[in-house]
Amino acid sequence: MGKISEIPEIMEKIVRKTLKKFPTCRIGLAGGETPKALYEALAEKKLPWEKIEFIQIDERYVGREDEKNNFRMQNEALFKKTSPKEIIFFDTLVSPEESVKKMAETLKKLQKKRKPLFDILILG
Repeated sequence: MGKISEIPEIMEKIVRKTLKKFPTCRIGLAGGETPKALYEALAEKKLPWEKIEFIQIDERYVGREDEKNNFRMQNEALFKKTSPKEIIFFDTLVSPEESVKKMAETLKKLQKKRKPLFDILILG
């Protein structure tokens, strides 16, 4: 892989290549501060956002307004600047067990529709 600054361009190429094969591109999003700069850079790309599905792969069990909430960071850095087809996230308004159960059910349904489940997976 190239330099960190080249990752948004590499991701753009993967998104476009994926969309030649599938109607949507699924991107798994890590939380924390590490990927924030990447999300901000990615948001500047001229991508077909209406064909991109974002799937949150981790969350801190804190309120949506808490500074440590991963969805909050992802929303500020990426979602507010783009118009993705779908955002799938952990629901921190229910118990942790219920949140995980809901996410597992959603991922199983998505995987039945097509494989791979993720086209791009961002890890922190």
